[in-house]
Amino acid sequence: MFTDPPIDVGNLIEILSAVHLSEIIEDGCFNGDAHPGNILLLDNGKLGLIDYGQTKELDFKERVIIAKFILALAREDKKEVVRIFLDEMGGRTKYSNEDIIYRLNCFYFDRNTHDICQGMNIATFLDYCEAKDPMVQAPLKFVMAARVGIMLRGLGNAFGIKLSMCQLWKGQAEKFLKDNNIEY
Repeated sequence: MFTDPPIDVGNLIEILSAVHLSEIIEDGCFNGDAHPGNILLLDNGKLGLIDYGQTKELDFKERVIIAKFILALAREDKKEVVRIFLDEMGGRTKYSNEDIIYRLNCFYFDRNTHDICQGMNIATFLDYCEAKDPMVQAPLKFVMAARVGIMLRGLGNAFGIKLSMCQLWKGQAEKFLKDNNIEY
């Protein structure tokens, strides 16, 4: 009797992350619903992605913005993250509190670590941010891209893997900008 080899969940999440970012910044058409129920582990060891009912499209300019945003988040460049959110994505908060804007964007696009959520659980953290500086205008074209990262982080959390999506995505974002002759 033979047993199947153990599944390398970390490797699968890296592959899923790369595929989903490729859809977002290279293809400009992606599944905004990247939850585990839409991911199949096939008998041959490959992954299958299903249910593209929440497909979203981004034009070239929007894909460039996301690539730059990923790099700013990966560098933890607070001023640049806030600038891109306000000036390029079109997001708005009531008081333009840079600390809250930075934390929220880290949470939505990258990570929910202690340095970002200050030890609060997710619901308490979001309530705290809303009380400090309510969102007036969410950058709707970018919400579903952020959702992809949240879903993949949730998958990692289920297996005890803490992820920084922007660290995973950094190389692809750099390559996308370089391939398109965009210095950043």
